[in-house]
Amino acid sequence: MKKKAIWMVLAAVVLVVASVGGTIAYLTSTPAALTNTFTVGKVAETLTEPTWSGDGADHQLVPGKVLTKDPKVTVLAGSEKAYVFIKVTATADVKAVLTYSVDTTVWTSYSGDVYYRVVDKSTSDTVLSVLTSNQITVKTTAVAAELNALTSGSILKVSSAAVQFDNVKGTAPQTDLDAAYAIISGNL
Repeated sequence: MKKKAIWMVLAAVVLVVASVGGTIAYLTSTPAALTNTFTVGKVAETLTEPTWSGDGADHQLVPGKVLTKDPKVTVLAGSEKAYVFIKVTATADVKAVLTYSVDTTVWTSYSGDVYYRVVDKSTSDTVLSVLTSNQITVKTTAVAAELNALTSGSILKVSSAAVQFDNVKGTAPQTDLDAAYAIISGNL
């Protein structure tokens, strides 16, 4: 009888535990979702020459003549802050008969015929003139033989390239500017 009583007490305890366990509510939480949106920065520039027609009709070389030559670098709206580089080169025969200079109110000399400037991020295009007064001049000392020696291989070339300003890190003794030039130098 004692065994039966013990079993009945145990059964009652199990029944109480089961009924309490069945009424226990669990506190839960559903994890919140995070969505990360990334955007990609850009650096975009163009090189144009608005008034140079290329047909040669308005570019006749006469000693002392001033010709409009207006290459422009445009850093496009929305571009990140950037190092912008230009390179202005000419063949020896062109240098013998023409004078021109890079506009140093816009550009800073980097090395030889390479110049640079830093352009801040902007919501509008940033237009930069390349040559002083947008012109070249035929030297007054140019003679017919020099002018006639010019060929299709005689060139005055302007090229440009840009690279982001932020996070371009040079390692000593290289500066950030040097590191930026190293990135784009093959494009000039």
